[in-house]
Parts: sequence; C-alpha cells; structure tokens
Amino acid sequence: MLFSFFNLFFRYLLNYVRLMLLLLKPILKYLIVFFPVAIFINFKFYTYYFAVLLIFAFLYFLLEKKKIVIFKKEIYWFALPLFYFIHFIFLINTSNMRSGYFDLEVKASLLLMPIVFFIVKNDNEIIHDRSIKFIYYIIFISTLAMILIHVIIGLINVFKVKDIYPMFYVYIAKPYHPAYLSLYTMLGLVTFYKMNHYSLWRVVFLSMIYIFLFLLSSKAGIVSLLLMFFLLLYLKFKEKKFKAVLSYFFMILIFILAIMKYNPRIYVEKMLYSENINIIKESNFDYSKYHASTPVRILIWKTTLELIKQNLLFGVGTGDIKDELVKKYKEKKFVYAFEQKLNAHNQFLETLLAQGILGLLSLLSIFGLLFYLNLKTKNVFFFAFTLFVFANFFFESMLNTQAGVVLFSFFYCINLLDYELEKRRFCSVFATTH
Repeated sequence: MLFSFFNLFFRYLLNYVRLMLLLLKPILKYLIVFFPVAIFINFKFYTYYFAVLLIFAFLYFLLEKKKIVIFKKEIYWFALPLFYFIHFIFLINTSNMRSGYFDLEVKASLLLMPIVFFIVKNDNEIIHDRSIKFIYYIIFISTLAMILIHVIIGLINVFKVKDIYPMFYVYIAKPYHPAYLSLYTMLGLVTFYKMNHYSLWRVVFLSMIYIFLFLLSSKAGIVSLLLMFFLLLYLKFKEKKFKAVLSYFFMILIFILAIMKYNPRIYVEKMLYSENINIIKESNFDYSKYHASTPVRILIWKTTLELIKQNLLFGVGTGDIKDELVKKYKEKKFVYAFEQKLNAHNQFLETLLAQGILGLLSLLSIFGLLFYLNLKTKNVFFFAFTLFVFANFFFESMLNTQAGVVLFSFFYCINLLDYELEKRRFCSVFATTH
C-alpha cells in the first residue's frame, strides 16, 4: 500500500513537472516581452515583476537542466555583473556599511538582469527575431503612453494654476527626474527607428516625442535629440535621399530656434552663461550664493575632483561617497548642495570617487564593449543610444537611482540579444551560401 502511494505521488509529481515544462517557456517568453511595461509603470511594480521573472528563469534553469557554458566570445554578458562585484569589493574600505548595502540593493539589476537574459538567450522558443521586434513595439507603445499621461497631467495643472510652468522641466516630469525621463523617451525613439516602420502616423508619433523632449528641457536630452537629428541627416545623405536631408536640416533649425526662443529653462541658462564661464575659470568664489542648476553642477564637479585627487587609486568606498561629499560641502559653505545632500552629478566622477581607477575602468569598458559590438554589426541606432547614455552620464549620476540602473541594465541586455540574433542571421546566411 505504501509502495502504491509513493508510486501515485511520483506519477503526479512527474505530470506536474511536465506541465511546468510545457507552460514555462511561453510564460518566460511573455514575461521578457512585456518587461518594458513593468519598467514604465513604476519601480515598485517593476520590483515584483522582476522577482517573478527571476523565479521563472531559475525554474527554467533547473527543469531544463541547462548547463551554463561561457565561451570567450560571450564574456561581454558579465561586464555589468563585474561592475557590480567591484562595488561589493569596495565595501572593504567603507565606514558607512548601511549606505553601502543600500547602494548594492539599488544596483542589484546590474547583477541579476544579465544573468536572467544569459540563461534564456540561446533558446529559440523564447528569444527570436519576432520576440525582439515585439519588445521594440512594447517599448515604443509604452513611451507614447507615458508621454500622453505626463502631457495630460501637465495640461490639467496648467488650468489649475493658470500658468504655463507645469508643462516644463521637473513639473511635467514628476515623479521622475527630467534627465531619466528624456533618456526613456530617447529609447522609444531609437526603437521606433529600428522597427523601420513607415506610415502616415509616423509624423504624429515622432512629433509627440520631439515636443515632449522639448518640454522636458533636460540638457542631456536636448543634446541627445540634436545628435539623433544629425545622425539621421548623415544616413539620408549617405542614401542620397536629398529631400529627406533637407527636411531633417529644417527640423534641426526649427528645433534649435524653438529651444532658444521659447524654452524657459534655456532662457535662464542663457542668462547664466557668463556666470558659468567665470565659475569654470576661477578658483576662489563664494559657494553659498549658488543654487541654480548649471552653476551648482560645475561647483559639485570641482568639489568631487578635489576629493578624487586625495583618493585616486581606491576611492572613498562604496558607502562613504555621499558622507565625504557632504562633509566637503560643509567645509566650503556650499549651503544648497549640503542641504540637498547632492551626489556628484556625473556618473564617471561618482564611480572614480567611490571605487577608484578600477571602478572607472570597469564602467568605461562597458561602454567600450557596446560601441564595439554595435560598430561590428553596423547597429547604427543602438550605437547612437549608447552615445546618448554616455552623454547623460556626464550630467547625472544615473546609477545612483533605480530608474537609471534598470534602464541601463535593460538596454545593455537588449543590445546584446540584438547582437546575438545578428550573429545567428549571419551564420545562417553563411551556411546557406556554402
């Protein structure tokens, strides 16, 4: 009787495992495909969504009995986890362990996301051309939905306060920072061009994105969009589509004129231009009187560079960077930065100050890999987006928040999947021609 019970139990267990195997791949596939939606909704939802994805990826790994084989040509998958591991190592010279552990928690996606994508990347039932294209559609649709929500909320606030300011910068971007939101929007723009989708709605969609980037008024976002215009101008010129070249030229001209004349934030920046130049050139000035965005950034960079000179090799440690900066702000009577406890506002300086030369080299190698892989496959638009992220890292410490970490990790993984699919296509074409 006991034998028959165990026999029945194992038969049920075997049937359950078979059912799990049957459902596991489709579930995992759609969890990955709709992953951008989780990022765009909010980060609390993303945390739960990613936890579910992580569980299913682990089950897939166990039930499919996948052996992880790392080839030399695939080590690029571990550039982000290595960067995360360096943060872990530099807890050694950290005094504020609580802050250090929190930093590791915020950056957890750098470690976990590449591992999840690496586990499933070679399964043709989960990762294939159609699923990647569908991810691009989801990113683009999510971007449009996000734009509409923020613009509608902005317009409601305009009618409430009877003023135009809720349609610009931090007000329209709430609850996100304009720099992060502009980068999300640029990802939507890049995926739209990658889809190579031509229709009558194209002008409407692109106009929505361009206007929203104008409203966000992020300096890095505006620079990124201008770089995008010049890239499109170059591509159309190369294809000898001179009508398109002319249209993009006028778009650049109109965008620059609109920014210079009608964007209130750029107007303020023009007013502060001579003051900003003086801050860059001079060494002695009163830190306490500055609170505008650009002058504050320049002074923060100067302060950070002073600390870097004292801690160049090994940095101040993963958890001590904010304490050291705040201490320096207090010493310089930099009231605004001290009260706000501001970070370095430059990811490269932030990493160099916290993890020293090793951290900075690791971060630069990540960008080096992305630039190299995209050049190798002539992936123009992902090369461009890598350039946009690189530019944004000069203006913001983007990996200090979950918003920046998640976007960077996700783009890195999608970029690598796109690269691997391109390799597969090349191999299949090569095999059929020989």
